[in-house]
Amino acid sequence: MTENEDVIRRAYEAFNRRDFEALRDICDREVAWRWGRHFFESDIHGVKALRRFFERWIETFPDVQVELEDTVGDGDRLLVLLRQAGAAGVSGVPSDMEFAQIITLRSAKILDVRNYTDRREARSAYEDQTSDASGRI
Repeated sequence: MTENEDVIRRAYEAFNRRDFEALRDICDREVAWRWGRHFFESDIHGVKALRRFFERWIETFPDVQVELEDTVGDGDRLLVLLRQAGAAGVSGVPSDMEFAQIITLRSAKILDVRNYTDRREARSAYEDQTSDASGRI
C-alpha cells in the first residue's frame, strides 16, 4: 500500500468513527469536495465547510458507513471505488450505493475530491486526466 492509499484508507476509517478531528488533519486546509452532476448543486471548499456537510449527512443517515473497495493508481491522483450503506434516520429506508471518487493529494493530504455515481464515468475521467498529465493525447 502506498502512502497516499494509506491516507485515503485512514480518511474513511475516521469518517466511519465520526472522528472529524482526524479527518481534518488528513485533509489539506484548502480541500475541495466536488459533487459533479449527480450529487449536489454546490461544491464544498475548506475543512470547516466539509465538516459541516458531513455532520448534516450523518444527521440524515446516522449509521452510514463507507467501505473502501479499491484504489487505482500510485501517484498523487487516485481513482477510489467505494460503497456507502446506511438507513435514513427519519424513515429507516435503507440505502446501499456504489460510487467512485478521483482524489488528488498534496504532501500526503487530501486536496481535491471529485465524486461520481457512475464508476465507468469516473474511470474514464481518471484515464483522461492521467493521459493529459503524462502528455499523451
